[in-house]
Amino acid sequence: MKIVLFDGECGICSQSVEFIFAIDKKRVIYFAPLQSAVAAEKLAQKGIVTPDPNTFYYIDGQNLYSKSTGVLRLLKDIGNGWQLLYLLMVVPRFVRDFLYDRVAKNRHRFLKKSACALPPQALLDRLL
Repeated sequence: MKIVLFDGECGICSQSVEFIFAIDKKRVIYFAPLQSAVAAEKLAQKGIVTPDPNTFYYIDGQNLYSKSTGVLRLLKDIGNGWQLLYLLMVVPRFVRDFLYDRVAKNRHRFLKKSACALPPQALLDRLL
């Protein structure tokens, strides 16, 4: 199962989930807030007891990816042209993650509200 673990208290993160849902034409990506029991269980299986709310986690079955690598692996799996962004993997991880960290650290400044409109039922069906 392919799962995106996201900060459920972040407006930008919630909007990102809606965006991922919209571009996932194969309908294979599931979602779970970091604050959920599902996320705690999945991360504990990978040795993460206290997840970082500033970190995007992506599980593609057996593998756990985080930050920029998680985003790029997700886009590769989604396909539909998005996999071309996977070419950014040639950029050293420390550079990609530096940029990722800057956005993640300031994400609450970009969108002040944490509560979002109720997502469509089809998305709720893939929320774990």
